[in-house]
Amino acid sequence: MGFLKKLLLPLIIFVVVGGATMMVLDFFQFGNDVLLYALGAELLCILYYWQYQLTKSNKSGIFYIYLTAIVTFDFIIAMVLVVLRALGNIELNVFYLIFWIVVGLSVVVSGLLKLVYSGLNDSLKNQAKGEHGLAKMKDICRETMFILEQYKKDATEAINVLKEVEEALEYSDPVSHKNVYSLERQIVSELKTAKGHAKNKLFGKVNKVMKDSNGVLYLIKKRNTVLRDSK
Repeated sequence: MGFLKKLLLPLIIFVVVGGATMMVLDFFQFGNDVLLYALGAELLCILYYWQYQLTKSNKSGIFYIYLTAIVTFDFIIAMVLVVLRALGNIELNVFYLIFWIVVGLSVVVSGLLKLVYSGLNDSLKNQAKGEHGLAKMKDICRETMFILEQYKKDATEAINVLKEVEEALEYSDPVSHKNVYSLERQIVSELKTAKGHAKNKLFGKVNKVMKDSNGVLYLIKKRNTVLRDSK
């Protein structure tokens, strides 16, 4: 519901505001000259809002403060220029010149801002991805443990091995990195396989998946080693 609200509400606002903009500019002699620019500025705000909602957890707060200031500045300047042209206070070529100079400068500043904060943004992204990945692995382990506990007498060894995995995850680095993304996917896949074996009472296979030469414990250790070497 929250996702639909974030998606549809801005779209509805854009339709309403855009419709009002079209009606207002229609009253002015030169309104049609700048109608698309006005609608484009409004659409920019909607697209920026959607982009912010999708990536805010992976970006620095200060980065978005500066970027919001740039978008707001662009919108205000665009609207001022639209009004001035619609009233006939500036020539069309002057409108074009100022508008595209502002847009060009904003693109350059935005690019520099992204470059300056790229390291911090990547760090936040990896932090969020790492925490999410470890939480997912721990959830699968807990679900598997719940299944094994129902066959405690026959699954003692599998339970002990799973406890080793849970401990290894508990002490794993919560920050991820592009160099370990494939390893993390493999760990999740192996844990899901072990869960399936537990459901089918194949406790020996659970042990094999966990402690095999390329099993979950080995993959977790390798993940942490790669992370350490990547820092």
